Amino acid sequence: IRAYWRAMEESLGSFYSTAGVTPLLERKKAAYDAAGLNFTSPFVPSGAGRSIPQFIEQRANFIQPQLNAVNKEFAVTSPLDGTSSDEQVVTLSGSAPVAVAGIAVNGIPLNLDWSSTSDWSSTFVLQPGENVLLVRALGSGGEEIESAVRTATYTGPGSWPGLVINEWMAVNEDALVDPEDGDFDDWIELSNPGIFSADLSGWFLSDDPEEPFKYKIPSGFRIPAGGFLLVWADDELAQNDPVKRPDLHVAFKLGSGGESLLLSAPDGSLIDRVDFYRQSPDKTMGRLGNEILALASPSPGAMNGRAAIEPSATYVVNGDVLTFTLMTEPGFLYRAEVSSDLKSWERLGNSILSDGETTTFIDTIQVDRRFYRFSRIP
Repeated sequence: IRAYWRAMEESLGSFYSTAGVTPLLERKKAAYDAAGLNFTSPFVPSGAGRSIPQFIEQRANFIQPQLNAVNKEFAVTSPLDGTSSDEQVVTLSGSAPVAVAGIAVNGIPLNLDWSSTSDWSSTFVLQPGENVLLVRALGSGGEEIESAVRTATYTGPGSWPGLVINEWMAVNEDALVDPEDGDFDDWIELSNPGIFSADLSGWFLSDDPEEPFKYKIPSGFRIPAGGFLLVWADDELAQNDPVKRPDLHVAFKLGSGGESLLLSAPDGSLIDRVDFYRQSPDKTMGRLGNEILALASPSPGAMNGRAAIEPSATYVVNGDVLTFTLMTEPGFLYRAEVSSDLKSWERLGNSILSDGETTTFIDTIQVDRRFYRFSRIP
């Protein structure tokens, strides 16, 4: 309904008015006259006894009072400025003209409920202490139409729990199946190392640093103290049902070539971020102590296991054939590179998916001095 009235307001202020339509009709009439065409002028009464500009003016005059009746001014009626409460979740409410397409608080888009064409409300989670809330009414292009500032103080205990992005798999070929639909989807594991259960309502997950509030977690999802939450990065939000299954589904997928993952609190504070590069199929990266490392095997729903071993090589020379034997971790991709000056490097063949504890690379000796290096992905 608001989109309809927004379109009406835009048209009444532009093409659907006497001032808007007259120049166009004049140009068309002049062209018809110049062509010698016999037609009824749009500026004389016809049909219902009105010219085209008169008809448009009549309809515009009919629509305008109806638009005025629903087109309230922008206002934030709740909470009152200077409010203090021991409840961390507050309800913001107010009114907005039909030109407003969205409302954001401190840069965080609100999920709005409209009780009427002009009256809105939304929940918002406060951070501990005083909160200065900049409420911005935004147009369809993201431009600010109006704004208001409210101060609300949360007097309850604590700060945001120290949740972490614990593990992720960006190339899930057949390692872990989504029980909701049987697909092998990308996944992320969140961990709560605290001693209290963490409510994720209003938290944000994203795979884009330029859009940290890409997905707002709905109510009903929690991480128990010392526990984990499996997040399917499958862009299948219809599968979210915390009563039926604790797993969360978010509105993005992971890139096998690497990207960033961000976890933000309801007030927009960045709680955790990880960055990763190209990934091996059915392998994960995750936290071990204070480090982010490739893991030897996935461990969704449990403490992360050991790190994947780092590659080390031995070699044998047989004539002009050089054979490298690389100590590897099964299931990871490995690549070899060669250089003559330690400045520029070239790939030595294709990356190899290791199926055992060793992997072999072979090169033909063509010059007196060559340098080699080996790496695991990731």
